[in-house]
Amino acid sequence: MTSTEDGQPISDNDRLVSTLQACFADLLREQKEQADRLKQAVEELKPKPAPATDKKARFWTAYKTLADQHDKELLQRYSTDLDTSLIFAGLFFAVDSAFIIQIQPEFQTIDQGPLLITPVAQSLLYISLGSTLLAALLAVLGKQ
Repeated sequence: MTSTEDGQPISDNDRLVSTLQACFADLLREQKEQADRLKQAVEELKPKPAPATDKKARFWTAYKTLADQHDKELLQRYSTDLDTSLIFAGLFFAVDSAFIIQIQPEFQTIDQGPLLITPVAQSLLYISLGSTLLAALLAVLGKQ
């Protein structure tokens, strides 16, 4: 039997624990090796830009890299602008609809005919409602 530094025999639990610790240490080492191999394999499989052989190829490679970066920034900036436009269009649509609903009874209850200002105001409200819907449609199409 193996004994500790004090000269007392090692219990079965202590032997089991030390054996498990050694196994887990080996397992962790093997797992790290596998992870390193997988990482290396993934790096090898990533597409690499073709080496530039002449000035034109180097230029177009650099141009494509810069253009892609610029396009990503532009897309992100205009995406947030279109989100803001959609929110504004929705709020304006709600307010415009409230005014149209408020003006509708006035248009129908006048006995001697509507005042000239009522149909003009109503027409302008409907035009603004239509233009708001068109702006929202264009913003949605722009986001897609």
